[in-house]
Amino acid sequence: MSAGYQATQSIHALSEFSNEHFSIYQDWCNFSKAITLLAVKNEDELKYLISKLSQKEIPFSVFIEPDVNNQVTAIAVAPSLEAKKLCSSIPLALKEYNKSNLIHKHYNGKEDVTSCK
Repeated sequence: MSAGYQATQSIHALSEFSNEHFSIYQDWCNFSKAITLLAVKNEDELKYLISKLSQKEIPFSVFIEPDVNNQVTAIAVAPSLEAKKLCSSIPLALKEYNKSNLIHKHYNGKEDVTSCK
């Protein structure tokens, strides 16, 4: 999945989570707002993670993308120490943007970044 598609699917999952787990979402909005985007290799790995989350009774929401044959493309997981442990080995998403020359390539290291010279 491209970085842009990963981000889009993640936002869909967060939207689902906000509807399905409103009180958890509100607490997160009021006290944290920390987000970590992770990426698994395929839908099977995502479904495996879903089964582990279910077994441990960690709240989550699933986004199923109608545009790609109703595949599970993203989930949003309630923040907790148990969720952190479960997800700790999953790599960060958006890897194609992990190169310093692609991020803020016009930033010159000074406070005033209004100029892109």
